[in-house]
Amino acid sequence: MTPEAAGHLDKADEYLTKARALLDILHYIDEAGRAAYLAGYHAAQALIFERTGREAKTHKGAHTQFNKMVRR
Repeated sequence: MTPEAAGHLDKADEYLTKARALLDILHYIDEAGRAAYLAGYHAAQALIFERTGREAKTHKGAHTQFNKMVRR
């Protein structure tokens, strides 16, 4: 695994931990959802980087590239 992809997976793990705490401890549903979304975004960025060697520059770009990859 590349260091860049590992960095994205670390970030995804941080956001999942944050989402769980926001939901379980503070009961902030909307904020937990945002953190969970960012965890998924960083996990997708990790896959994109592993397969292409490049990062998507926008959320829309990541969404588009990820969809193309998982459809194949």
